[in-house]
Amino acid sequence: MNQVLVVRGVLPDFNNMINDLNRHWKFYASAKRQWTGVTVAECLAQRLRPVTPPVVLDFVWFTNGRKDPDNVRVASKMIIDGLVKAEILPQDTQKIIKGFTDSFHIDKDDPRVEVTIRPIKEDD
Repeated sequence: MNQVLVVRGVLPDFNNMINDLNRHWKFYASAKRQWTGVTVAECLAQRLRPVTPPVVLDFVWFTNGRKDPDNVRVASKMIIDGLVKAEILPQDTQKIIKGFTDSFHIDKDDPRVEVTIRPIKEDD
């Protein structure tokens, strides 16, 4: 059964995270901890249940005006780490996560990412 996780807010982009790393690793670590924690809290609030792997993750990005696909990789990693920490996914390996999809839309009033967790059959 598919489940949908909604994480509201403007997640960090790739360029900002690189700048944070260049200043000092603790700035990156702080942002990662924050967004991983937000994801865990949303998993609990939205009552997501652990899934039976393997899965495909479908990300729908609603941005505040920037439609830059390169920027989502850092944010998607933080969300996946939150799914593991919340025990929705057992790990973040290729054995568990078989693929991703991304689509992009603009919603200046409610930036967010909606992640559909789709369990698949082993032979799909």
